[in-house]
Amino acid sequence: MQLIRDYREKFHHIYNRYPIFFEHGSSLLNISQSSSSITHAHIHIVNHNFSNEEKIISELNLEKIPETQFFENQNKNYISYISPDFNLYISYNFKPTSQQMRIYIAQDLNISNNYNWKYFNFDNNIISTIKNFK
Repeated sequence: MQLIRDYREKFHHIYNRYPIFFEHGSSLLNISQSSSSITHAHIHIVNHNFSNEEKIISELNLEKIPETQFFENQNKNYISYISPDFNLYISYNFKPTSQQMRIYIAQDLNISNNYNWKYFNFDNNIISTIKNFK
């Protein structure tokens, strides 16, 4: 969790706001579904704050959890989320949809059709972020 805190502070220092973090994956039993097909450890850090975060929390059935539970795997498909104010959430009760969080972010930015990373990978944003972090 300390690494996440460190990245939060770095983003805040550079962009004057905290990013969101999210993770999604399938159970260790490998019962994968479209949006939750990753079984290796990873986390997404996105310099975005939702205009209506409560809507996303509600639609995904995200439940607030303590830090100690954030990395626990319950052998279920899941989405976890860390808000800009460092509230931690998880859901095991959502309709699996490929690239779900990218869809929400694209909708929030009014670029709804540009969510698919295969076609819209936003390389320039990635390069800019890397330069800013040096």
